[in-house]
Amino acid sequence: MKILLLITSLLLFGCTHTSNENADGKYLTNTTINKSDRDNSVSEHFLLVSRQVVADSDDKTRLLATGTIRASKDSVKLPIIKFNLSDINNRDMAVHEFSPEQYLVKKEYLATGIRKDNTFDFSVVFDDPGQDAVNFEIVFLRN
Repeated sequence: MKILLLITSLLLFGCTHTSNENADGKYLTNTTINKSDRDNSVSEHFLLVSRQVVADSDDKTRLLATGTIRASKDSVKLPIIKFNLSDINNRDMAVHEFSPEQYLVKKEYLATGIRKDNTFDFSVVFDDPGQDAVNFEIVFLRN
């Protein structure tokens, strides 16, 4: 089944990456401007380096989101990561927020924080809202 994903990394107050997965699993990316969560955004501090969203191998009713984020400012507080899933008409279908305690792969960053140009990996699992959810947005919020 083809899945359309809208991934937002909010590089500069709302940079959205739209990814269309083709039959080979490769992504074609376009960039547009997104203004959601602008007041609470810390997007100038973080860059989404990589991401993948797949069905959870243990439970096909759930999605596994993993990726790597780079800090673009020194000694920044780790963000809350918000996942917005919507339909083809951009109607919200599900919203999930995760604290660093929930998404960090390496928990030692909770104590040390993250320095400029260093990266950290995230991994979260949440309910799949169904096949109508074709847009996916990742937002970095103030913690």
